[in-house]
Amino acid sequence: MLPEKPVLSIQMLEDRYALENHLLDAVKHGDAELAMQALQSFRGVTIPGRKGHTKTTTVRFRVVALNALLRKEAERAEVHAFYLDILYNDYLLAAGEITTEQQEQALVVEMLQQYCDRVARYSTAGYSVVIRNIIHYINLHLKEDLTLSTLAARFNLCSL
Repeated sequence: MLPEKPVLSIQMLEDRYALENHLLDAVKHGDAELAMQALQSFRGVTIPGRKGHTKTTTVRFRVVALNALLRKEAERAEVHAFYLDILYNDYLLAAGEITTEQQEQALVVEMLQQYCDRVARYSTAGYSVVIRNIIHYINLHLKEDLTLSTLAARFNLCSL
């Protein structure tokens, strides 16, 4: 006889997704405090039947998945990929080293703080495309000539 499959209610699934969306929304706004509160809401919330092959594998998969979601949310907040790629890759490597849930929790907290910080510092949401491109260009070319006339020429804007 096959073991009984755990019961998954629609409400459990909707509640879990709502918690995830709350967390991601906090990251999108660069609000680390709200992200940490949202993270606390996850404590003890599990979806029946979602188990990996081993506990270590499950923990690693969760971190990798969260890392990808946080990167995409920061990207949606108009943070340039330059500020996210190294962070993302570092956390992929760190996920491979995790062996305990305590390590997972510490890494998740660090990830949330770092992605929120990147959004708070580098988001260009709300700016026009031209201004967004100029801001990114300036941030990525700080050692070059960044006078108003060179920027105007670079972005095909009339010089003052």
